Amino acid sequence: MTLRTSRKFEALSAYSEVAFTIATEDVPQTLQIEGKAMDIAGSDEAGSKKDELFEVLLKNSSFDAPISKMDTAETAIVWIQPTWIRWADYTFSEDGNENVWMEISIQM
Repeated sequence: MTLRTSRKFEALSAYSEVAFTIATEDVPQTLQIEGKAMDIAGSDEAGSKKDELFEVLLKNSSFDAPISKMDTAETAIVWIQPTWIRWADYTFSEDGNENVWMEISIQM
């Protein structure tokens, strides 16, 4: 979720092809995803996706997620439909160039 007035939403509206990588420090692993971002706020599935998102965000009893304070009428629910996913695990690599890559098939 993001505000419809944000730079992020403006950029995603102009160019919907996205890519991002998630990494962990303690266990050297990455997840790389490419896909198409779309605002699903007006779709039938938006309600269930928003519920799933808030369920995760509200598990932290110490802090409120900033998104939980947003006016829902002003928010977009941006969903990424993956076109490519790759997992990398460097945990037991002998040197920096040796790693384990696994491409994950996309079911569309």
